[in-house]
Amino acid sequence: MKKIYSLIISLILGISGMAQQAPDFTLTDVSGTSYNLYQQLNQGKTVVLDFFGVQCGTCQTDIAYLENIWQSYGGINGNLVIWGIESLGYPSEEVNDFVNSSGGTYPRFALGSNQELLSLYQVTATPSYFVVCSNGMVKPVTVENISGLVDACSTLSMAQRVPVSDRLIAVQFNQNLVNLSYETATYGEVSFELYDVLGNKIQTKKVNTAKGYHSLSIATSTLRPGFYILRMMRGKELIMAKRLVKN
Repeated sequence: MKKIYSLIISLILGISGMAQQAPDFTLTDVSGTSYNLYQQLNQGKTVVLDFFGVQCGTCQTDIAYLENIWQSYGGINGNLVIWGIESLGYPSEEVNDFVNSSGGTYPRFALGSNQELLSLYQVTATPSYFVVCSNGMVKPVTVENISGLVDACSTLSMAQRVPVSDRLIAVQFNQNLVNLSYETATYGEVSFELYDVLGNKIQTKKVNTAKGYHSLSIATSTLRPGFYILRMMRGKELIMAKRLVKN
């Protein structure tokens, strides 16, 4: 069975025959919190590694994109982890100043003079991005393709577990669609309600589903840029709510 799952994810990620296991590591972020890669993976999470530089203009531009992904997949309580790892040798104090001035709420780390992690992941430039699935498989990726690989990792994770509750798994908001994946623990009708910042319900999508994992798209081409709230409901019961941003 494990061989089948490995084959599935290799095909999804387009790296059949070249799949690599991510090297494990532990880092302490600029706030003093320690994180271990495989501890996060063992919790079923996908980890995005952002090797950035304080003086890298592209890295600063990408922060808004990464933050949107982070929030779309549930932020600190979701199944996605984003770690920003400063790779040009700046100390924690300067990286912390960079975080305060540049934004982003996902954890940031300063490698300082310790360059071992860069060697492990063969990082030679900033920015460099990697997506690590919960089974430990890692793939380098461009910032534009992060969401697609995160969804591929979710597909693998879903194939290995049985739903025990209703929940939203991932939500992506682009110019024309809200693409979401979700799981249901029982058969029946669930609905997805979209609200604006004033609390006005502007769209409802109802679906009858069997127990399992599902995907759904909601048209949003007529919506103005701004903040929205997506609510997953079963009857009158709120299952989950997520904040969305349309740029």
